[in-house]
Amino acid sequence: MGTFIYFALNLISGFIELGPIFWGLEFHFPIFLILLFPFIYQITSLITVYWDINIKYSLYLLFFGILLYFLGKDFLSIQLIIYFVICLANQISRDKLKKISKISTFNKRATRIIGFIIAPFFKMDSLIIFLAIHLLLIMQIHSSQKKTKIIRLNKLKQSPISLVMLIHQSHYFSYSYIMPIFFIRMLNIRFEFVGFFFTTGWISYLFSQKLFSRFNNYFVFILGHILISLSLLLIYFSIHSIFFSGLGWFLTGLGGGTVYCLREINNKAKEIQDLDFWENLGHVCGIIICISFILLSSSIRSIFLLSAVIALITWVTFYFFIFQKQSK
Repeated sequence: MGTFIYFALNLISGFIELGPIFWGLEFHFPIFLILLFPFIYQITSLITVYWDINIKYSLYLLFFGILLYFLGKDFLSIQLIIYFVICLANQISRDKLKKISKISTFNKRATRIIGFIIAPFFKMDSLIIFLAIHLLLIMQIHSSQKKTKIIRLNKLKQSPISLVMLIHQSHYFSYSYIMPIFFIRMLNIRFEFVGFFFTTGWISYLFSQKLFSRFNNYFVFILGHILISLSLLLIYFSIHSIFFSGLGWFLTGLGGGTVYCLREINNKAKEIQDLDFWENLGHVCGIIICISFILLSSSIRSIFLLSAVIALITWVTFYFFIFQKQSK
């Protein structure tokens, strides 16, 4: 039962993570405003990585969200708060279920991909439905936890590998949420098909470890991020070509999936670092970079050039601070 609920919440997670981008595009919101929704989503993810929150608070949040919906669902500020409530409740619940259910990373990401595919059909009026579904699902989860506690206050030691993880995640999230906007506005792909196009980058990401696991982790990570930089440049220089831009997006997933190498290197280190916080912090930093760049330049195309540079910085940092150290 716990595994089924986790998969259901995970599918919803993918749907609500990407869905508001399509909703915002439908109503012609400015890009920086559209990106506030995935920014909120990633903030809630960072919160639950840092704090071990009792699952009962997700129930309180959902009741609060339902109340807000009936008080002011037509106001954008209220919609943002309700969205925060749903995302945080979803993150808290999935975090608990991950600990009690044996769920592979592959299956976890596969269910989120289904959520991405149907994301173009997201409507803000459907928030009440997701509040209710979350409430019903979470009420089935039992937890013996007595209190909420901070779990990473003394574990956040900065190290070369945590720095590389931070930069890697920042590079990906500096452009990933722009992709649906790029597909619609630059390539003129119809809304209902954009979810499929978006998932191609995730499918390649999903199979990256299966393809490269037999090779040296150090070389795979470096080559993977060189591939990312070249793929982003391909998108930059073929901005109106569906084929080459789609190929570039697919290859960024293949290169980005080599992040598994960092975890394998970390697990074999003398002092294992807690990478989850730095990974999620990188998500937030990447969106901040994207929003800041949009506000300063309003250029979708140039973001790919910026992200290519950050991917370059990722493997250069890895080479000088990790690869060379282990080579001595």
